Amino acid sequence: MSRLVAAIVAAISLPAHAFHSMTPVPRIALKDFDAESSYQDRPLIIETGLDVEPLCDNLMERVAGQIITLQQTKRIYKKPKTTNTKNEYKPKSKKKQHRAAKQDKSKETVEKETKLYNLSMGQAIDLVMSQSNHDNSLFSFCEGLLDDLDTSEGVVDYSGKFALGKQNVDWFDLFPPHIQPSDCVILAGEGASSTLHRDPFEWTGTSLCLEGTKVWRFLEPHDSSAPDEAGVDSVDKLLKSYRLPSTAWEEGETFLSAGWQSDFNLYERRHESIPSARELGESGEEGHHQQLEEIAQNLSLLKPNFDSSKCSCWTVVQKPGDLLLIPAHWWHQTYALEPSLAVSSQRCVSKLDAARVIEHILSATDTMDEAPDALLQRDYSDLQAEKEIQEVIDALFDHLDSTLSVWDGEGGGER
Repeated sequence: MSRLVAAIVAAISLPAHAFHSMTPVPRIALKDFDAESSYQDRPLIIETGLDVEPLCDNLMERVAGQIITLQQTKRIYKKPKTTNTKNEYKPKSKKKQHRAAKQDKSKETVEKETKLYNLSMGQAIDLVMSQSNHDNSLFSFCEGLLDDLDTSEGVVDYSGKFALGKQNVDWFDLFPPHIQPSDCVILAGEGASSTLHRDPFEWTGTSLCLEGTKVWRFLEPHDSSAPDEAGVDSVDKLLKSYRLPSTAWEEGETFLSAGWQSDFNLYERRHESIPSARELGESGEEGHHQQLEEIAQNLSLLKPNFDSSKCSCWTVVQKPGDLLLIPAHWWHQTYALEPSLAVSSQRCVSKLDAARVIEHILSATDTMDEAPDALLQRDYSDLQAEKEIQEVIDALFDHLDSTLSVWDGEGGGER
């Protein structure tokens, strides 16, 4: 444990074991990674060893002038109402006053005010690097930003190719172009967090960190308090989840996919003893990552606003060059102790992904009952040739053409 974190523990009287309440996401070097055996449907960091600085610089040169939407989230802390202030006891010593103030703060409710601004990527980066903090954070999820940039191919390829393996075909590449998922550039300032969610299509997601660091927390799809109801449904229920149609793949009034989202937050409270991004940067390279990991692993320093003890939590701090594999069904949320830039993508390969993605589409469109047997397989691992995969994909969209009135109904051909 670093001196810094040990001091925080002493300051807030936490036991040392509080730092090890979550399972660390495993890491593997790229040279040791095998797509068939290394990835077991669990979060995994691939240490690529890539020199991401030129990739990042090249990308920024190409997109600096593009207009994006920057989200500002302000936290407003509201004190609980008191009924009797006349006879309220006020501690006399400064120590007791400070302790009482901390207790009052812990009882405060948090409301959030969100505003959206349209500005250039270059302007957004300047603001994110200098103005963002936990109580006034800046975040941007730039979907489709890379779609028309031929010069960004290196980044797009890097965000997925190590996760696929040389022999695997990405089924999404064979989908009709207008419903293929897009890669996203994600810009996060200090204190910014994503929503707590699990992904649409039930794909395997990827995230390549180009600059800065990101804290990731995952909730394993199993409720430890109810072993007889193990599975993602119990976590969905605990988180009071709701579905969000994925508008990027909308076809008329039909949605091919819907993700899951929760209004709970794995990083609702940030302890005041946590150093700022600038202070972390000034601490020197030695021990810097250890400090980040220890803070990330402590649920009392970055505190959820729900009882996370009912979940099995995993965590990791993603560094530049780290490629993170994000399995289907795992709830996840990120937090920025430092500003970061990353590219997120997704894959659908024959093993693990294809059956889940097809089942998800059939369920989302309510066309499962009429589906042909070719679309109801539990495992497509034997399909490796692109021609065989294309036949299944054509069968899927021909099926949707024939059963959904909002589709053109012609079947096959160009869509």
